[in-house]
Amino acid sequence: MAGVTHRPIPQVSFGLHSRGGATAQLSFLANRVVFGGKVTSTSPRYVLTPSHGRPSLSELKLQQEIFGDHSRGFPLSNARREIQQGHEYAILTLFAQHLSSLTRLTYELVEQPDPPDGVLRSQSGQYIWVEVADIYRSVDEAHEERSHVTLGEDLFVHREHPIVSPDERTAIAAISVIKNKIAKNNYQPISEKYGLGILIACERDPLFDENTLTEIQERVCNEMIRLQSISKGFLREVYLYQSPANGQPGAFHKLCEF
Repeated sequence: MAGVTHRPIPQVSFGLHSRGGATAQLSFLANRVVFGGKVTSTSPRYVLTPSHGRPSLSELKLQQEIFGDHSRGFPLSNARREIQQGHEYAILTLFAQHLSSLTRLTYELVEQPDPPDGVLRSQSGQYIWVEVADIYRSVDEAHEERSHVTLGEDLFVHREHPIVSPDERTAIAAISVIKNKIAKNNYQPISEKYGLGILIACERDPLFDENTLTEIQERVCNEMIRLQSISKGFLREVYLYQSPANGQPGAFHKLCEF
């Protein structure tokens, strides 16, 4: 990706599978490549395909395997944690690209201390720490997506059909995620080191569209007084990451500032 420097670890760049089924290329070291919606390995131990055309997480099943090649493998009990870490790496990489396009400075991911999920550094020496969180409309939808990308886990299908009030509930879930993160005290050490940070809330909604985005933006605007009252003052901005869909690229939307 232009404007982004990657550390020499197994994953090199992330292209995102869209919800509409189209795919972008995703390349890795260790002679692995994704093309045409399939992952092939020169090992060759597996051929993986993205589940439900979801972005990011479907690619991380492979990433887990790649890390396993380099570190004797992960215990199955840690599979979800490792997939989540890879997902966070993908979002942080994309956000570094986003910042680079805005500022014309190259940003790179230099730390993943947990907390926060990542620290970015510009070529001029400016540091920005970033926390990543996922927005799911329901526990069942989260369970379904994670089960489809976690090795060894039974596939789960959410039980709600049809989905009632999808936009409103996704917006409510977004507010809940934001409240939870801005009310945390454990960002104090990183804030003392690098200043205020940024929260990226990632929508994980296959029904997401412009109406959903508007619903979230309006609800955040209406809740700002409440959000300001519970904020511990460690996060300065909140972004929504809209996943790629129907041939459209992913996008970052600033929701609010503190």
